Amino acid sequence: MDTIQTIIDLIEPSCFMSSLDLKDAYHSVPIARNYRKYLKFQWNSKLYQFRVLPNGLASAPRYFTTLLKPIFAFLRQQALTSSGYILMMYF
Repeated sequence: MDTIQTIIDLIEPSCFMSSLDLKDAYHSVPIARNYRKYLKFQWNSKLYQFRVLPNGLASAPRYFTTLLKPIFAFLRQQALTSSGYILMMYF
């Protein structure tokens, strides 16, 4: 996973920059049926089970970054400097 320093090091004079907010992106990543049993919780006497990658799962950023690596590799092959950085803030 890239760090903010990696991104700063990529910046050059006169370069163009943009950002992309992948809102709820984790919810587009399905969880295999045999792993869903580990993503259950009970609330108000009801049992819930995630079928997609949940926010707050400790391994979610690393897994999601792994999914994005081929996309960044493709962009770099096209001579487009690109980097990924995941920022999660919970209050």
